Amino acid sequence: MERKNRILFVDDDIVERMNFERVARDEAFPFEFVLASSVKEADKLLELQQFDAIITDYQLGDGTAFDLFNYVQQTPFIVVTGTGNQEIAVNAMKQGAYDYLIKDSESNHLKTLTMTVENAINRKLAEEELLRYREHLEELVQSRTMALLKEIDERKRAENALRELNEQLEYKVSERTENLRSINQRLSKSLQILREDEEAGKVIQSSLLPEQSLKIHDFYCTHFFQPSMYLSGDFVDYFEIDSRHFGFYMADVAGHGASSAFITVLIKMYMLTMQDKFEKQQEATILHPDWLLPDLNQMLLKRKLGRHVTFFYGVIDTVENKLAYANAGQFPYPIFRMNNRTDAVQAKGNPLGLFDFATYSSTIVELPKEFEIVLFSDGILEILPHKMMAEKLSHLISLVKRTPVEIRSLIQGLQLHKQPSLPDDITILHLKRHQSTVRSD
Repeated sequence: MERKNRILFVDDDIVERMNFERVARDEAFPFEFVLASSVKEADKLLELQQFDAIITDYQLGDGTAFDLFNYVQQTPFIVVTGTGNQEIAVNAMKQGAYDYLIKDSESNHLKTLTMTVENAINRKLAEEELLRYREHLEELVQSRTMALLKEIDERKRAENALRELNEQLEYKVSERTENLRSINQRLSKSLQILREDEEAGKVIQSSLLPEQSLKIHDFYCTHFFQPSMYLSGDFVDYFEIDSRHFGFYMADVAGHGASSAFITVLIKMYMLTMQDKFEKQQEATILHPDWLLPDLNQMLLKRKLGRHVTFFYGVIDTVENKLAYANAGQFPYPIFRMNNRTDAVQAKGNPLGLFDFATYSSTIVELPKEFEIVLFSDGILEILPHKMMAEKLSHLISLVKRTPVEIRSLIQGLQLHKQPSLPDDITILHLKRHQSTVRSD
């Protein structure tokens, strides 16, 4: 009879432990499990028993999941974190955790445990197999090295044969050099075609951007867009939806270059489709950020593009003077300047294209007669000289506080005009409304 895998589940919350037992029973988990309620209890169990995998909540009553790492360096380790604790999950992965799960109120994360545990155990077995293979390979290399040394010694005694071989080799090198010259010419031609294709792609992507400065009703929208390569993973847009609404968004696809730029085009086409459906009175998703973000998330997941996207989307009702917005991981957070205050609005949300279970909600803001909104893509953080993230964000807020705020003043304040090259794409979106006549950026 095949032995079942044994799992240690650690959580200081008795409700979570009961939920785990209930889900294990209902889902017929194909493994045995032992429960522990603290770091101390888990330590004792690990001294007496062996487990094939360990699942633990990050925050325990007498410590954290990291306190168990020293005891389980050879055992697959899975960390469970609360919603919004992705940073903890990333740190756990860096320290050696095999995977992480994000809690939800319905305990749906427990239903994925079978697959998660099996993946962790299989990965551990694969790593052990790889280690054995590497050791075997080293033995083969050593054996082959000895054989080569013997062969070299034999060749030294055959000088005449080696001289003939060298002559043949010189002829082959000359022949190969000529072949390489021909290949290099073809490669240069291919590179030129590639450069032309990239230039064409840049023209296409630029043509999809909105006007650099645009007035919609009594609102002024401007942007700055600078790729780090020919093509950009950033994108920005603002557009009139109907006689009383207009929308704006900023997208940042993970990575750079053609593959990321392709996804920005895909998002642009999606937004145009949503506008068209609204104009044809088929659906009103374009008016509701909390509807649009989940729909766009599912579209990206179904295409299996292998890239996630941060995305901020806002819709302004010009009649009721209200802004509805939702955020999917866009950082830095948008900076609002209104009612004599300038603050970064902490609008949290999971990036698009990562999680099937991600949910998004809209925030409604009543707009005063005069206000400004500034969004930066995360590439701006790469060029700021400050060491701490809090200092970088404070610097951005201080720039927006200055009067007047224009795209060119932000470019000068950030010294973008002095950057010979950029480590990441940089995009800035500026939206404002003033009572007095406003000169566009």
